[in-house]
Amino acid sequence: MRNYKLSQKFIFAFFFCLFSLNSNAAQWATVIAEKAIIYSDLEMSSAIGFVSKGKKVRVGEVARSKGRLLPIVVSNKIAYIHLKDIQAEDKYVELTSATERLKKQAKIVKDQSQLALTGGTFFSTTSSAEFGTENAQTYTTGGFNGYYENKLTDSIYRSGLHYSIFTEEQTENVFTFSYLSIPIDFYFSVIETRFYDFLVYAGLNIIPFAEYKLGTDYTLNGYGGGANAGAEMIFNLTSRISIHVESGYQYNYITGFEFPQVDNNPETASFTLTGLKTLASLSYKY
Repeated sequence: MRNYKLSQKFIFAFFFCLFSLNSNAAQWATVIAEKAIIYSDLEMSSAIGFVSKGKKVRVGEVARSKGRLLPIVVSNKIAYIHLKDIQAEDKYVELTSATERLKKQAKIVKDQSQLALTGGTFFSTTSSAEFGTENAQTYTTGGFNGYYENKLTDSIYRSGLHYSIFTEEQTENVFTFSYLSIPIDFYFSVIETRFYDFLVYAGLNIIPFAEYKLGTDYTLNGYGGGANAGAEMIFNLTSRISIHVESGYQYNYITGFEFPQVDNNPETASFTLTGLKTLASLSYKY
């Protein structure tokens, strides 16, 4: 009988300690997003439901996936909820241990950047109102891109320096049209996994320099601007090296060319370049 009572006390003490440990490792939080999505995995590749705004949930304190997700129990299974969608019970104190870890990692996470070498093709329809022409031209493009990613706000920006050139052999001369461009793009993440990311982007194209060259007869300089929109796949080969493949639409307007008064040339002319661009890049994350 005495051994039975001792066993009862031991079992009670065991479950009391287990409950205390679980209580200390989790806390109540309130959903502050309109719909807080619940994910089945850390890659956020599968959504299994959502929790409405104002609901209280029990979450763990140890943040996962670079401080973005917290574990939550759903139907006796571990799932994950985005940290930005919830707030601790005390409105003056956010999820303490997770937040402290985020603060320590903030500079590392938000300053994550990539530098990429890029090359590809721009299939352009080039038209000029002054010349009354519309031609299909294929430009070869090369240069580099810089990516800035702020994981705390899920924002990605890109800029770079590209050189594009079109060359055509004519009867007596070689015609060359080239320009230097600076893209400034903002990205929207569609799919993000450990192995690849799928993003769409839109932005501006600044053209500080363009050159219209007809053999040795004359060389003219111009300038302009435009816009970009498209989609990009990023394949992560290692934690630092990635391959980028993108395709999109580009519009450029280049002006400022002053032509010599020969062969019935106009005094000035502008060119509109529109079409599909495809690029491939190799990047290094630092």
